Amino acid sequence: MHHSQCDSRRFVLWLAAVSLLLCSSHVRGDYEKAVRPILKEYCFSCHGPKAQKGKLTLHTLDPDIVNGKDAEHWQEVLNQLNVGDMPPKEKPQPTAIEQQAVIDWITDRLQHARKVAQQRGAKHVIRRLNRAEYRNTIRDLTGLHLGPWFDPTARFTTDTATDGLDNIGSGLLVSDLHIQNYLAAAKQVVDALVADPDEPLKRVHWRIEPLYRQGAIYVPTSGDRREREAHKAFLAAEMERIKPRRAEKDMGRFDGRIHKHEFRQGAKETKDYVVWDMTANPPIPYMDFKDIAVRVSRGAGGCGTNVENAHRLIVRHFMHDPGLYRIRVRSQAFLPDGWDGRSPQMNFFLHPERVRLHDTTLEPKDESHDFLFYREGWQTLQQSMQQRSWGIEIGFPYQAGDKKNRIPWGGHIEWVEIEGPLYEQWPPAPHRSIFLPARIGESEAQRAERILRRFMTKAFRRPAEDTEVESMVAMYLAERQEGATFEGAMKAPLVAVLASPHFLYLVEPNPQDGKRRQLNDYELAARLSYFLWSSMPDDTLFALAAKGQLSQPKTLREQVTRMLADPKSKSLIKNFTGQWLGLRNLATVQPDQDLFPEFDPLLEASMIAETQRFFEEILRHDLSVLNLLHSDFTMLNERLAWHYGITGIRGNHFRRVALRPEQRPGGLLTQASILTIGSDGFRTLPVNRGVFVLDALLGDPPPPPPPNAGTLEDLVIAEADKLSTAKLLELHRRNSACAACHAKIDPWGMAFEGYDPIGRERTHELKWHAKKRRAIQGSPVTTAGTLADGRQINGPADVNKYLLQSEDEFLDSLAEKLLAYALGRRVTLADATLVEDLRRNTKRDGYRLRSMIENIVLSDAFRMR
Repeated sequence: MHHSQCDSRRFVLWLAAVSLLLCSSHVRGDYEKAVRPILKEYCFSCHGPKAQKGKLTLHTLDPDIVNGKDAEHWQEVLNQLNVGDMPPKEKPQPTAIEQQAVIDWITDRLQHARKVAQQRGAKHVIRRLNRAEYRNTIRDLTGLHLGPWFDPTARFTTDTATDGLDNIGSGLLVSDLHIQNYLAAAKQVVDALVADPDEPLKRVHWRIEPLYRQGAIYVPTSGDRREREAHKAFLAAEMERIKPRRAEKDMGRFDGRIHKHEFRQGAKETKDYVVWDMTANPPIPYMDFKDIAVRVSRGAGGCGTNVENAHRLIVRHFMHDPGLYRIRVRSQAFLPDGWDGRSPQMNFFLHPERVRLHDTTLEPKDESHDFLFYREGWQTLQQSMQQRSWGIEIGFPYQAGDKKNRIPWGGHIEWVEIEGPLYEQWPPAPHRSIFLPARIGESEAQRAERILRRFMTKAFRRPAEDTEVESMVAMYLAERQEGATFEGAMKAPLVAVLASPHFLYLVEPNPQDGKRRQLNDYELAARLSYFLWSSMPDDTLFALAAKGQLSQPKTLREQVTRMLADPKSKSLIKNFTGQWLGLRNLATVQPDQDLFPEFDPLLEASMIAETQRFFEEILRHDLSVLNLLHSDFTMLNERLAWHYGITGIRGNHFRRVALRPEQRPGGLLTQASILTIGSDGFRTLPVNRGVFVLDALLGDPPPPPPPNAGTLEDLVIAEADKLSTAKLLELHRRNSACAACHAKIDPWGMAFEGYDPIGRERTHELKWHAKKRRAIQGSPVTTAGTLADGRQINGPADVNKYLLQSEDEFLDSLAEKLLAYALGRRVTLADATLVEDLRRNTKRDGYRLRSMIENIVLSDAFRMR
């Protein structure tokens, strides 16, 4: 019986192999007889032995689409044939019968290949956490506050992007440098996490205010004589209006004199400020300026902004201990009645790190600004930076620009408070969340085991195994025997956990039989949380996984709704838009300061925030994703509204703003972030803008340029700065190696030439005149063009109209990108049917983004390995 079963199994396998061989032979015979001659006649001249345009070689493609390695390339060929892009119009064309024969053959084989691929399933690659996921996981695992001021990933190498995404497993390789950085980061985290329970850090609470309560007046000194006289007259009236305030009883008495120019040119270290120690009861003045100094200064280009002049309030020698601090500032703008210009700007920096903490605008009314930041200890920074500068800087940049946007008045600081390190009790909350209290009758080793098991279960995102816990406890005992305190001995195993592959990787073991399997509930919880939060599962997901309830479709739907409503879903918005739309690339664009002096860090941050908040508004309010293509609203703050020429928006906060028909069209493509990314900071790059439309929105990226393509300026280097962008592109298209692709790309980019390199509307290009040392008006812009299919477009409105008519291509592109982001792998032929289902279901559900996200989570691709 046993031999009979083995013989039967061998026969079945032999029969399957013979059938596959015969099928493959039949496919090759059909291809050689019916398809290859047509391709050779019309396609091999550009994609054959002598030329490989777009890096596509047809004569070597494996005709066995089902079992071969070239299925995706055949899909690309089919797409080009279906839209009529291949062969090019200027080349000999096949007859309708010939073209249909090739389309039918490829379509039939691809449909069969899809079915087989779905049964086999796409190949998953074990992947590590990327930088954003690591940071968020550390935050949620430990409760530490992370930001630019405390970033254990600061030394990490940049994550490699695959198809524009940096969470794709095949691109997240690990080198020796990665391992060294992970170990250093783990030590940094544990040092910040573990406190000495017997030596609490001294908490300070300082209040800095002008000695004369009206003080800290900001008065720009540039401008013509009439402007300065206007300043003087306004301030004189303002000072008359402001009466000396009676100080609080416990704050002492103040002289009634008024100082008009606290922020004045040439001001040095001054005692016009008083520093109060608010930890005393009642508060007492602290006047020892050897330890604490408040200095007012003026300097060109201060505060890291592009300004004509800047005034700065510098507070030194605070915050020596590591920990979380709070800054509160109460300030007010001095603006004349009826002022419709921009509000003054205020920036906050941390020294010596030169970390930008906060940017905001000053309001005409008293307003408090309150924010948190983490700083490392004095000794650590002294050793690493070798600097004595220590404290905070509050800057008031005098923004350059035209007279309408100029800020001719000013403001004052009423008071500044600095408090920290913050903790409700000692040890701080992050320490207490890890070091569980000892139980009655429990030994130190038993307590260590309980702490480590709980920590490892959360860190590994599944129950820790006994052998794993035992090895960590042994490490603790070895440290304890060397004389370390209980907390000190726990550091080594905690570091080991954070450096473990079970923490650094999303571990989903392959089934031993090689077949597809359902993810267990812990694996599903991790996949779901890293999709929607870029972080580890929370207690709710852990509890559902422990009960085996998470994999139920109803429960999954409920969790998607809950998780999207959680503030942690901002990570999905930030990371997905940062990669899909390339928002992270904005930091690499450095606009020319002679041409665009108004470009400053607050404007840059506002550009990114508009696109992120716009995507968030669509997600939070369940709006149609077609708003991404064309919308009657956007999200603005005052800084960006002025950039767009939209008045009536006050304050640094973002809000939904309706766009009138005469204003710029809504949607992604006319947002300053996307337009600025499509430039080099000096001139617009229509090619980049056109590629963005094709790649990000239509899912039809052009092939990379050939090695000998060169840049626009390379072709006419002697006269590049004298030619319009339209003329440069025309010259570029004369290169035969570039013409075909640029005929497809350029019209999309030229449609947005009505916007300059930083996204403002324009009618002429702007050029820098070297002799006159100023910007001058250049050539009129051209926005008209002809698409590859012969359709005429002229400006963004035509582009938006075309995209709305191509909604299927857009929905497929969005579904593919979101699916790849959710799965952490490339979308393959095995996912083709799922992408089509996502598109149909999204349309059926009113084009809602939530519908697409929910259907991804409920799909077999998401729930299986």
